[in-house]
Amino acid sequence: MRKPRNRLLEAFTVAASIALALLASVASTQAVLYHYDSEKAERTAALAVAHVEAIAADSIAASHSASKGGQQCSPDDLDALRQIALQASHLSDVGRIANGRIVCTALWGKLADAVKLPKPGYQRSHFKIWRSADVPGTRYEDTNLVARGELLTVSSPSAFDDLDPERKGRILVYTKDNLYVFKDLEAREKQDLLSPYVIERHTCSNYIDACASVRLGRTAAWHLPSSSLLAIAVGSIVIGSTASIWLLRRRHRPRGLDEKLASALQKGLIAVEYQPLCNAFTGQVLGWEALSRWTTPSGEVISPEIFVPLAQIHGLGPTLARYVVQRSLSELRIRLRDRSLYVCVNVEPADVADIDFPSYVRAAVARKDISPAQLKFEVTERTDIIQPKFLKNMQAMQAEGFCFLIDDFGTGNANFSHLAKTRFDGVKIDRLFTSALGTPSPLRSVLPAIYELAKTLNLDVTVEGVESGVQLDVIRQIAPKATVQGWHLGRPQPAEMLDIQ
Repeated sequence: MRKPRNRLLEAFTVAASIALALLASVASTQAVLYHYDSEKAERTAALAVAHVEAIAADSIAASHSASKGGQQCSPDDLDALRQIALQASHLSDVGRIANGRIVCTALWGKLADAVKLPKPGYQRSHFKIWRSADVPGTRYEDTNLVARGELLTVSSPSAFDDLDPERKGRILVYTKDNLYVFKDLEAREKQDLLSPYVIERHTCSNYIDACASVRLGRTAAWHLPSSSLLAIAVGSIVIGSTASIWLLRRRHRPRGLDEKLASALQKGLIAVEYQPLCNAFTGQVLGWEALSRWTTPSGEVISPEIFVPLAQIHGLGPTLARYVVQRSLSELRIRLRDRSLYVCVNVEPADVADIDFPSYVRAAVARKDISPAQLKFEVTERTDIIQPKFLKNMQAMQAEGFCFLIDDFGTGNANFSHLAKTRFDGVKIDRLFTSALGTPSPLRSVLPAIYELAKTLNLDVTVEGVESGVQLDVIRQIAPKATVQGWHLGRPQPAEMLDIQ
């Protein structure tokens, strides 16, 4: 029988899950509505600019056509003007100007009393514009009059009416310098100009001196139809209930290995041991490779071959890499006061490609007063190493003094063409080829070939897996400048047990 306290906790979990699901549903619905409203405002602004471009195109075309006419305001000229007006879908009238007055138009014919044009509302070298309301004596309303030389064009008053038939927003069409407004369509309902619930979008023409601004009220989720609100509520209950069941089951089930690894990293329970890297002839320790080790609280030893790939699969790779960097620099800090010594840390390309990795490493060496050249990275070849983000971060770190080697070279994806392209600082030859030395295996010739090619490319070479004196003697002959590593030279040990030969 469950305790009352557990029942209360489970009830709270269910209620909280439903409440969060409802909140998330409303928030996501509002986000969708905002996206829809934003797109609508952008489309309307673009359409308004397209309309004013079409009006300008009709006006320019009318000016060119009218220049071919005969005597101004003659019957033939008026017929020509009417033909021009009929062909221009965005113009309501076309007329003639003489001595600053409108003397005839296609719509009204020859005017008995010519209409004097006042100072234009906007003027450029090739055209003048007036609002119809600013020209006394005209019969035009809510439109613009444009003069191009002696030709007058009048834009259609309804040219912008289809932009927002419901008039939910305000549309302004104006010149780029904001000195003249071609059209101002007010919303039917007054908008608060400072309201966060209003979307404003602007766009300008690439061809003419015109821009458009659209202010549109945002659609609130609670303004949706009741059927939609009911669907959101029911969906939230279903999702919240399902989530609460999953959480309760997860709470009572045993934790997976990936969760235990995440917890171990958080609590600092991953140990690091250090295997010496030595001079092949003298045996002098040049540095160490940092190797992570994991023993669970129950005493179970988890092999790195298991938990390192597991970390990559579950997104813990960068965390593990940073953990080993921080711990190795802390534990070897005193030994690394000797600037000739260094430590190598194993990383994956994805770890280095992480956007914050360079800054993290830079800060880590600065805190411990360690030179960047004393921290080297052995890049594992599980995936293709030619990745733009990885290469960018690696090259930036190399410029600061950090070194990069390809680990287990010869058995992964990398090859010498990669080395030539990516400019690694060195390679570590896989133990598979070391074990073939001194044997009749056909692989015995691979290590010397890799060594010679690496030296041609001016790369440092480390040979791992040296397990016997015979192998070491062969390496001294075929790879005299190589750094060596293996149980014959020293096994991995905790930092406090290291001896510098």
